[in-house]
Amino acid sequence: MFSPRGHKKTTIIVTLIQLFVFNGTKGQDFFGNYEEVTSPPPESIGPLPKCGEDDQKGQFKCVPYYNCDPITNTIVNYPEVDGSNIINKKYPTTHQPRCGGLLEVCCQIPNGTVNSFEYVPTINFEFEPKCGIKDKRANETRLGQFPWMVALLEAHTEETKIFCSGSLLSPVVVLTAAHCVQNLKLEQIRVRVGKWNVESKNEEVPYQDKSVSKIVIHEHYLDSTLYNDVALLVLNSSITKRDNVGTMCLSRDVAILDSQNCLVTEWDNKSLQGKNSYTGVLKARQFSLISKKSCQKELRTKLGEEFVLHHSFICTNDGNGTCWGDGGGPLVCPDSAQRYFQIGIVSWSVDCGLPYVYTKVIGFVDWVDLKLRELGYNSISYTL
Repeated sequence: MFSPRGHKKTTIIVTLIQLFVFNGTKGQDFFGNYEEVTSPPPESIGPLPKCGEDDQKGQFKCVPYYNCDPITNTIVNYPEVDGSNIINKKYPTTHQPRCGGLLEVCCQIPNGTVNSFEYVPTINFEFEPKCGIKDKRANETRLGQFPWMVALLEAHTEETKIFCSGSLLSPVVVLTAAHCVQNLKLEQIRVRVGKWNVESKNEEVPYQDKSVSKIVIHEHYLDSTLYNDVALLVLNSSITKRDNVGTMCLSRDVAILDSQNCLVTEWDNKSLQGKNSYTGVLKARQFSLISKKSCQKELRTKLGEEFVLHHSFICTNDGNGTCWGDGGGPLVCPDSAQRYFQIGIVSWSVDCGLPYVYTKVIGFVDWVDLKLRELGYNSISYTL
């Protein structure tokens, strides 16, 4: 049987009276054996800043709690899904700034950065708005055939040490991969345009070297997976117009392009044979775009069945089983008039013989436009 509700309440009251009366000698304070403890008043704090704003801009962002390592407080990924366990391109705060979602935390973005510099060079207006024009010879390259091609060299050395490539968007702006420049300081980079033969110092039209005044890396670039692997380099002064120098075109519409006759250019990389050097003349190879579904299926043979190809990537065929392409270099495709447009940036691969993965430039044209407008430039040099 259930006890009446009032019975339990009466029993508790009687027990408390007995404890008070019979605890110790008569007249002794029942609470005399207890020490009073008063908690200090809480610290006065103002409104918590939003995650990723003010001094945390570009360093922190809100993510689901399970995507933030509780030890390092940095964003972590799903290796089974994003391939971060295979792809090798790879501060704690006094309070947690607010995030909008109930299950979100403010987490440090690994290796994301934007280096700023106040000086903005003036454009050389000798450049005509004719981008994407190359010599009509096939893959036997010659001086000036790919005038948009840019070599990124280690500065402060007499040797020609090319560590990545890029493409010239305007007389003062180079497009490249974020993974090429993310950990570099401005003074460590030398940009060379108009170069064809790495071993020759006496070409018919001389190359031009420039230093870098500003590095702009995409705000959502992730080093472990190479998501959004795109960056801009602003040169310290404008390139001079010559026969061996020209700009690359960008397009938002891949449908107008011949996706079966795309080209990737590179200098001969001897690091594949254990040497870290580039020799010889600029080379070109033809590739075809493949669908995301096909690319993902082939990559899963190495990355696992749960791997998902991120939307910031596109793929080409395997180039007959050979490793090819300088990091940061352009993947370009022609339109019906044989004018070339850049649709990819060489980003990563898992193994020779599998598809090559590129940053999907078409998805970043608006970002490029925005960053150039912030610098005071327009898009005339890379649009028709």
